[in-house]
Amino acid sequence: MGTSMCRFWLSALLCGAACTVSEAYQLTHRWSFNGDYADAVTGAEATRTGQDVTITDGQLVLSGNGHGAGALNLGTGVITSGDTTLEIWAT
Repeated sequence: MGTSMCRFWLSALLCGAACTVSEAYQLTHRWSFNGDYADAVTGAEATRTGQDVTITDGQLVLSGNGHGAGALNLGTGVITSGDTTLEIWAT
């Protein structure tokens, strides 16, 4: 391989190493509703709003039985203006 070809490959490798950005994403909050409203990662408690919010068999239940709207307040700063992924399983 000629000198100019070696320089090309070396430049390409250095550019690839310098241009590659790798971010490690990590779980910051998780509510599993295993008997309480605590975040499994930080331990912070979510706050129930309304009478129709319960935990049944490891599931958050927002029944809406005519007692007003029920909701769960996860706290300030949980969802920010940056990149956020929210996963919900609903039935």
